[in-house]
Amino acid sequence: MGGEEPFSGNVGNWTVGETIESLSRNLTVNAFYIAPFMQQIPQNVTLRITSSVNVFAYNARNLLLAYGIALLATLFALTLGLRAIFLNGVSHNSSFSGMLCTTRNPTLDALAKGRTLGAEPLERDIGKTRLRFGELRGKRIEKGWVRGRVVGRLGFGVEGEVGELRRGGVYC
Repeated sequence: MGGEEPFSGNVGNWTVGETIESLSRNLTVNAFYIAPFMQQIPQNVTLRITSSVNVFAYNARNLLLAYGIALLATLFALTLGLRAIFLNGVSHNSSFSGMLCTTRNPTLDALAKGRTLGAEPLERDIGKTRLRFGELRGKRIEKGWVRGRVVGRLGFGVEGEVGELRRGGVYC
């Protein structure tokens, strides 16, 4: 609200908090114009003026310690991330296309049929379904080709149609 025009009587798109703030500010300003508050009675007062000065002390040890800890934490996080990419063989994210690729499965399509709007609350049969992530298995699951050979597909599925992931396995 700082720097805005004075209250004009139109609250437009203001939030409740902004409206209350503006109202209280206007009531305070208007109170100064009420006759009893307008009396000017000269008084002698003692005025004390103090000024603060910021002083900085440079300590190389503290600076190096802070930056050193930050650097070690960064290197640790970077090492964990690179290890995860190495072990998984790929990097992932939570983009729409990433979710789409890992959730394509005929069983899940049949389970969601007629309920694709995702309305809440979920129906019991969907809410109680236990899913696993791994190599999809079954007659209706399409295989893929990688480097000239047939490989399994990864995705979410119900228990019984999802196998364990193999370290170093090739999937599409």
